[in-house]
Amino acid sequence: MRLESSMDTATSSSPDASARTRRDHSGHDGIGPRTIDDTQVVTGAVGAGAGVAALFPIRVVSRLTGINPVTIRAWERRYGLVMPERTPGGHRLYSRADVEVLRAASRLVDQGVSISRASRLLDDPVHPREDREDRFLERFQERLHALDEDGMSAVLEASLSADTADTDAQLLDRLPGLVPGLPRLEQRFLDGWLEGLLAFRIYQRVAQPGERRVLVCSPAAPAHRTWALVFALGLVGSGLRPAMLYAPQLDDLAEAVQRIDAVAVVLGGAARAWAGLTPGMLAAPAFVEEAGEGFLPLGTEIHDARARVISFLSTDADPS
Repeated sequence: MRLESSMDTATSSSPDASARTRRDHSGHDGIGPRTIDDTQVVTGAVGAGAGVAALFPIRVVSRLTGINPVTIRAWERRYGLVMPERTPGGHRLYSRADVEVLRAASRLVDQGVSISRASRLLDDPVHPREDREDRFLERFQERLHALDEDGMSAVLEASLSADTADTDAQLLDRLPGLVPGLPRLEQRFLDGWLEGLLAFRIYQRVAQPGERRVLVCSPAAPAHRTWALVFALGLVGSGLRPAMLYAPQLDDLAEAVQRIDAVAVVLGGAARAWAGLTPGMLAAPAFVEEAGEGFLPLGTEIHDARARVISFLSTDADPS
């Protein structure tokens, strides 16, 4: 049985009514954590009676909603249903609006609605997709600045629950654009996180019979390395399996194409970054972001470039 408290207010059983409660009075947008001082974490509501919105630790939220803390964390991590504020010590603090969203989700699940669908029904209808994507990117940057790989993964997972199937891809595809403005430490941390994500997705995928391999290479420049990793991530699940090489020597590049029997080579950066390389040196079609003579053009938009390679390999047609 769920325990109720005097903080409860009558709410509509409709998903839209619950969705409208997701922004609290402080303007928190529900996509990422707002830091609260550790001294504010108490056994009950934080800030109640102090002229600010009350915040509740997870154990209190569990009692108010009847939802196990493990389930609350899972709904947060996997579906972005709520994104509580956090103290520097990592304690979760939930707003009244978060509590109502969790209750509404629980009611929908009790009615036989899957939690993934419930999260979409309860999503904030006020903000258009472009604004949502910008907020995902901002939250990702915050977690990257903190060198918080778990937080970065949580933002990415939250983007998966968005109302469009490609929000995850759009968030990832925007990451190379961050690199020029990042300190070196954050550049390298981002690439390390992307490498781990790529390895995990390749391991996790269901191998397809006759799966073909694409060799994705980057010059030494950090922006090109990030671009290559993001490009490769988008190939996973398309029937193509990416293999990565960073700043390879030209003879090593040619040998790698033969060893893995690559059906195509994707070269990050402009053709001048691969000076001395000619298409005849490779036993596979070669794509370059800014194409030179004999190379196939990719263009500067990573999503379109990836689609171009996938389309070319599925039709065996010349894309130029």
